[in-house]
Amino acid sequence: MQNPFISNNKNLFYYILLWAVIATVHILYIIRNYDFGLSISISDGLFFNFSFALLGLGLWYLIKYSVWDERDNIQVIVNLFLGALVIISLWIGFNELILRLIFSESIDYHNFLKSFRFWRISLAVFYYILIILIYYVIIYYVRLQEKKSAEIELKRNITEARLNLIRNQVNPHFLFNSLNSISSLTLSDAAKARSMIGRLSNFLRNSLSHEPNSLISLDEELKNCSEYLEIERVRFSEKFVFKFNLPSDLRSVLIPNMLLQPIFENAIKHGVQENTGNTDLICEIKKINNSVQILVKNTLEEKSNSRKTGTSFGQKNIKERLSLIYNGKANCSFRIENNLYIAEINLPIHYHKDSIRSESPSLS
Repeated sequence: MQNPFISNNKNLFYYILLWAVIATVHILYIIRNYDFGLSISISDGLFFNFSFALLGLGLWYLIKYSVWDERDNIQVIVNLFLGALVIISLWIGFNELILRLIFSESIDYHNFLKSFRFWRISLAVFYYILIILIYYVIIYYVRLQEKKSAEIELKRNITEARLNLIRNQVNPHFLFNSLNSISSLTLSDAAKARSMIGRLSNFLRNSLSHEPNSLISLDEELKNCSEYLEIERVRFSEKFVFKFNLPSDLRSVLIPNMLLQPIFENAIKHGVQENTGNTDLICEIKKINNSVQILVKNTLEEKSNSRKTGTSFGQKNIKERLSLIYNGKANCSFRIENNLYIAEINLPIHYHKDSIRSESPSLS
């Protein structure tokens, strides 16, 4: 940490200005109370005050290595006492010597220097204490800000690590299911297996091109989900149809990457796969006040209503990602209504990444 008065031109200006005011008051006091002449009065005020101002800048290095929480308290006290003794002695001795030499013919001024020495020492002690207190306040304030910044950075790193962990849980889960699907097709339909491998390759390429906690537009997210559903269509043929309803004014709304894919995966695994007939898979997106509502629905057969549809694993991941990224300003729910399994997500509308970063430390 550098001396705050030297490292900042503005602070240095105010520091010099303060000592200029003190020197002016000093000079006016001597002129009013003593008949030494203008040259002696100005010289006394300038020499004594600006020499102490210079010593005050050097005090920073004594304070920097005499911080109470880093050194033994007795050692700090000894350092400060010795520093005061040396600085005040040099200040008094040097200035008196120079001024005596300059104004060697003024006996009255020589007597003034001698008689006024006690008051100069008292004033120097006051200046010394005031300067070291200011330095200590600055040091502890800067450390407090650094500590807060470190805590924020640590919180951000922890949050990002949790997001990475969640994302790493989702991808292998999907990959495992896809590879099982490909494995089942290799013997029965090699052409479909090759088609599925190609689509899987495209899907993974799109997925891995983004960071786990990055934000993408709704339009891009649904395109990735469409790739996923086309992969599953190879496996299930015409057993399901999907439809996306995305208004044009919401296409550029930002959402977390790969947020919807686990919902569609859940619909395939616990809807399409278990239904004996065709399954309708619908994604409806609409604006409600300042939020965007995303509804993913898939039809269920009567026998499925009494069974658990989906796993808490995927649902838990989605809820935790929303909590980490949006700080409680987003929510999701999962329910069954009239032979429909409905996953609902409500997010605040953001068109720029910075607007989400300002609300959450998880995005950087």
